[in-house]
Parts: sequence; C-alpha cells; structure tokens
Amino acid sequence: MSLTGFNCFLGHYPVVSIDRKVLKPVKCSPTHFQPNDQMSNEYKKIKCSYMKSVCSDDGEEDCDDGTDVKDRTCRCDYTLGYRASVYFLDNPLNKACFQPSAVDDGCIMLNCSEGKELNPGMRIIQFCIYFTFLSM
Repeated sequence: MSLTGFNCFLGHYPVVSIDRKVLKPVKCSPTHFQPNDQMSNEYKKIKCSYMKSVCSDDGEEDCDDGTDVKDRTCRCDYTLGYRASVYFLDNPLNKACFQPSAVDDGCIMLNCSEGKELNPGMRIIQFCIYFTFLSM
C-alpha cells in the first residue's frame, strides 16, 4: 500500500491514520512546538521536533507559554532583584522577556545600593517606601 505524501504544516506533525490509509497532521502537544514544515515521510515521529524551554533557573518565571510554532519565553523576577543577562548592558526597547534557549545565563542577581530597587523595566530606581491610597 502506498500513502500519498504531503507537507505537514507549522505546528503539526504527520501521523498514519488507524486504518493505515491516510497520513494526517496532528497539532503539537503543549510541551512541544514545530516552527517549520515537516515532510510526511517523517511520519514515524511521535511528536513535534522541538521541546519547549522551561523557565526554571534562579529568578526565572514564565513570560509567555509560546504556541505550537513558537518556543516559550521567560522573564526575570525583578522583585527579587533579578535581571535578564541578555539585557544587562543595554535594553533600548525596554524588553523583559527572552528566549532561554538563546542565552547562556538567563537571569542574574543585581545588588542594588541602599535606597535603590529594580522596577518592572529592569532599571535601578529610588526605593519607594510610602504608598498613598486615596479612599472615596
């Protein structure tokens, strides 16, 4: 028996149907992604080719879970003094999220001098002691 080949699109992998007559595309599981097409002759694969990154190093937390075609991104917990190493020297676009698979060191701990803290934009600012809440 011969199966007709096809190009399995982004975010899917090819699987042989139960009756073994058709190759069908199956969506990636939440733990994997497929950023490029796969040829149907790769039907012996049982999942998408790429496993999503995990944000589990010191100071890392999930920024975006990714999709079936994109990897997960991480950010650093600025409230604990962590800053993304990739944006340590320069961050002109004020980014917080990064691809953990693309960097050696995800988050680094910054020791702010007394009276200073990191803000959500990863900039060192004056520590704010007082919060004023107005009640109506």
